[in-house]
Amino acid sequence: MSLAAVLHDIRNPLHNTTLLAESLGAEGVDPALVRDQMLEQLDRVHSRISRVMAQMAEFAGESRCRPVRLTQMVSEAVALIEPQAREFGVSLGMDCTDQLMVKANPSFLAQALEHLMLNCLEILAGQPEDKPRRLWVSAKREKSLVWLSVQDSGPGLPPEILHSPFEPLAAPRSRGMGLGLALAHALARAGGGELTLHCTNEMGTHFRIRLEGMP
Repeated sequence: MSLAAVLHDIRNPLHNTTLLAESLGAEGVDPALVRDQMLEQLDRVHSRISRVMAQMAEFAGESRCRPVRLTQMVSEAVALIEPQAREFGVSLGMDCTDQLMVKANPSFLAQALEHLMLNCLEILAGQPEDKPRRLWVSAKREKSLVWLSVQDSGPGLPPEILHSPFEPLAAPRSRGMGLGLALAHALARAGGGELTLHCTNEMGTHFRIRLEGMP
């Protein structure tokens, strides 16, 4: 894992904490509530840094997969991204049954999911104000496979990156380092899945991660 990738991974939860700190001076904001939210985000930052350090060690060896309850992992990822969704005026939701179990490395898979959601938020940030800003995560089983989906409400990926959306620096760079989709692809594979771009157009973008289901 490169230094740029590590910085990209740690920067996002730190950004959430900064947003909360800046909101303390806003009119009508409850300082006690913001402080509680900041403490929650700082706890996530600590967990994320510990997780990234473990990932750096794990990338040097073989990825270890185990049975994972998908709902818990997805819920934690959605909670981490929620402050930035609020910043961009994006409605964030999930649909993941509690019975879904997959064979995966939960650390890598969660990171892949978060990078996908952040990429969608960056795209939605450029959506005109009269257009919907929705982002949702869902999962469903098809025989022995489980499909983990990330979908947004538009306006789609730029045409110039459609031929290789997961190449480093091919993704939009307005807010990030252009590593989001490339990292998501690598992390999904390390996590036991396979990330694909299912479709993208003016109505939205749909990514899917194929995972091995478990009883």
